[in-house]
Amino acid sequence: MLLKLLRRIFLRGEYPAALVLFTGRARWWRRPTLGTMRWASPNGQQVATLVVPREPPDDDCLWIDFSGDGVESLTLQPLWLGGRWGYVHHPGAGVVDLFDLQANLRPHQPLTLEVGVGRERWQPID
Repeated sequence: MLLKLLRRIFLRGEYPAALVLFTGRARWWRRPTLGTMRWASPNGQQVATLVVPREPPDDDCLWIDFSGDGVESLTLQPLWLGGRWGYVHHPGAGVVDLFDLQANLRPHQPLTLEVGVGRERWQPID
């Protein structure tokens, strides 16, 4: 399960520091989330934020929040999180199927974000 894998990654510290932002790792059990991952668009004008939940969401989807100048232009664009397909649902919100990601994500695999038909890779923010 993706959430178990993410918990193991966070607890053992098996993640690149540039890929995951997480404050208060020692108190993770008190938080409703495991952490936050952020990426910057290639032009630096938009930021994507994924809040990693402790429990599977009711809709079985992971939602990515997009913000910044021109975020409206991303609407209905495809996206790939960890190589798994999703799309920007409406201005400012992308969605990826949790179970598809869970079935294909491997330990130590970087959780990359690519957006648009040309699959432009967004850069992790420390």
